[in-house]
Amino acid sequence: ANLRAAKTIEKKYLRDAETGESLWYDLTADPGEHDPLTEPPPWGDELAQLVDRMEQRGRSGLHILITREFGTEHELVFNIGTNRFGAYEMDFPHGRGGGLHGEKGVIFRVQLRDIEDPGIARMWRETRDHDNAHLFVEIPEDETFRLTIEKDGEVLGPDNVHVGHAMAPMTLDRVTLNPAAIAASWTDMEQVWHSQTFGVYVWYEATPGALRAEDLDPDVLEALRGHGYLAP
Repeated sequence: ANLRAAKTIEKKYLRDAETGESLWYDLTADPGEHDPLTEPPPWGDELAQLVDRMEQRGRSGLHILITREFGTEHELVFNIGTNRFGAYEMDFPHGRGGGLHGEKGVIFRVQLRDIEDPGIARMWRETRDHDNAHLFVEIPEDETFRLTIEKDGEVLGPDNVHVGHAMAPMTLDRVTLNPAAIAASWTDMEQVWHSQTFGVYVWYEATPGALRAEDLDPDVLEALRGHGYLAP
């Protein structure tokens, strides 16, 4: 139950969520997965990124997904101003950006560009329908925040910015946002996850409410009780 995995036909990555241990396998040379590689391979970041994103699903806070068009190159800057925030992360491998924080928020810089390094370019091409960036900032549900998005030094217009469950077009230039007003979920973003055109999707994932037994499908409820998860 603690294992997370991502794979292609030839490569596989495993992570133990409890211990943090990572394992990589070359499935061409070792189809039975008996001998994990002794060092992280050049293609390791690609599959680790997919596992990172699966672990972000349902995490409460501000989420920003950036999809891109191959063969293009742009620099994006996200300035997130807030008085209360916790962890922040950026998932976009191969050194194409990062985040910095101060007392009043977080700034992310994202380099949207293709991968030219021949050592990892082949693996990148195989998984490039996942070649989008994901930004996350842990912000309390009762905390408003300010957001500005710039592309190549200019504020990004509404044609490329989509906010909340409705994916409403919006220009974000020091705009104050309320988490409840832009609430959405990972499921809402599935339709754009593999997009190969440029777009920025902004939403807030709220803490899920407690699931009551009476809300469950009767067959599901019976199965859970049969496995000992719920009292008879």
